[in-house]
Amino acid sequence: TLSATAYLFHDVYNLNSKRNRRLRGEPDGPASNGPAPASASGSRAHQGNAELRAMAADRALRREEARALLVDDPALARELGIGRPDLRTGYDDGGLVDLNRAPAEAIAGLPGLTSEHADALVAARESAPFVSLPDALIRAQLPPHLEDEISGYAVF
Repeated sequence: TLSATAYLFHDVYNLNSKRNRRLRGEPDGPASNGPAPASASGSRAHQGNAELRAMAADRALRREEARALLVDDPALARELGIGRPDLRTGYDDGGLVDLNRAPAEAIAGLPGLTSEHADALVAARESAPFVSLPDALIRAQLPPHLEDEISGYAVF
């Protein structure tokens, strides 16, 4: 009964979850000689998720590199079309959108934004360019929670 209690304790409290293993400083996944996935479809799903995570990490790295280029060489960044998905220059900036220059359609593609939000941003930038995301949200009278949703994508 002691072993059954221990098994249930581990099962109920999920002590071997990836999160708990990380908190204990243990590796996330099973050892190379660990058990095989329960089914072929489970293996494919895990493999697909790993690919999607890798793609998301690659896009985040592209955004980081493009942001550095905006600071280091603004002329080259403009030529490459960083933050301007509408220009289709072929340069992959990871999905950045320039709130001062991109059209409303491109701005509306940002997470959490609607076409009404995009129109408000375009109208607000006509008086003067935005200097930061909080500036853009305040002047366009948009909800402050949008800052968290678009901060990784908005550039100026």
